[in-house]
Amino acid sequence: MSSADNITYNSDTNFTEVMRATAMDVKQFKTNICSNFFKWYSSFHPLTPRRDQFDILDHLASAPSVFLIKLLENGAYEYRLQGEGIVKLVGRRSQGKVFSSLCNDEDLSRFAMYLDEIVSTKGAFHSYGNLTAHNRHDLEFEALDFPLVNTDDKITHILGVMSLVPPN
Repeated sequence: MSSADNITYNSDTNFTEVMRATAMDVKQFKTNICSNFFKWYSSFHPLTPRRDQFDILDHLASAPSVFLIKLLENGAYEYRLQGEGIVKLVGRRSQGKVFSSLCNDEDLSRFAMYLDEIVSTKGAFHSYGNLTAHNRHDLEFEALDFPLVNTDDKITHILGVMSLVPPN
């Protein structure tokens, strides 16, 4: 039995019909984009990758599926990078926006609560489901989100990838 057999998924509150669990095994992933990023992330184990170790140019083929969020001093977040593939999936452009769990935008507020969980656990999370919350009922996706740290091992960014799962 692999470690993927023992993973428990919980419902995600940022989307509907989405499940989320700690990312622990490459066998959790259905898409090459997410599994490749998980392999990259895992290659630093037991450490957390540093922000300066991630260069989008090393992942150019996956760039449309990548987002990068900066953790600000006041506990807020700033969308630093949002690939065009993610914009198409969620139907909105958020690059440059500053948000927190207290902001008036319900989607970004819930997203900030999820990012808070990543920061508090300092872990990677795998999500999968459909885009019903974004009126895209027929599309299944998966995502991988994980922290990046500075040289003092303090989280400075959250890196994520989101990809459509090909139909069976």
